[in-house]
Amino acid sequence: MIVEKTAKAGQARNNPSIAPAPSHATVKRFFKVLHADRMLRRRLGYQKSSEWDAAIRRLVRIADTVERFAPALAGQAKNVEYPWATPDGSVSAPANDRFSELNWLDEVELARFVGSVLNTYSGEI
Repeated sequence: MIVEKTAKAGQARNNPSIAPAPSHATVKRFFKVLHADRMLRRRLGYQKSSEWDAAIRRLVRIADTVERFAPALAGQAKNVEYPWATPDGSVSAPANDRFSELNWLDEVELARFVGSVLNTYSGEI
């Protein structure tokens, strides 16, 4: 969610006359904009564009995995906020699920990257 909110804030800052989309598609646009920012790449210590490309691709994959469990995308299926019906007809809830599809280290990596981006731009906001 932090990535989505940061992406929407960045979009609103760059295009204040256009309201951010109410969907999670904003995140992919956010990474596309970051990917094109050569100054950010250098500030974050990525000397080679191939390393930057690989990092962005990895972060997009992580964000996609995390976002699959957002209620807006999951619908009535397994999600991180609301109970859902299981295939056997019982009801499960986020507190009862380990979300083994998610790797917490990946989520930490994603959060640290977003934090680094925010710290890099903090003097410009």
